Amino acid sequence: MAKTTPAKRVIQELGGIYRFNRVSQKTAAARTGISASAISRRLNGDTSPTIDELFAMASAAGVNVRIEFLPAEAESVA
Repeated sequence: MAKTTPAKRVIQELGGIYRFNRVSQKTAAARTGISASAISRRLNGDTSPTIDELFAMASAAGVNVRIEFLPAEAESVA
């Protein structure tokens, strides 16, 4: 089974927000300036959005993005 990457999980979450808020790809394109076909490719996981695109796509869906950098957990040595 293929491992779901953090980037894929973010896009899946954003796709869910689009569906929940009933934001079409056409509407998102008009709000972001990103073509509807490019948004489709991003949401389908065919290509990854840039950070700027991610923020724009989230804003089009009525949500904000917050990125946190947290200390890495130390690996335990057995």
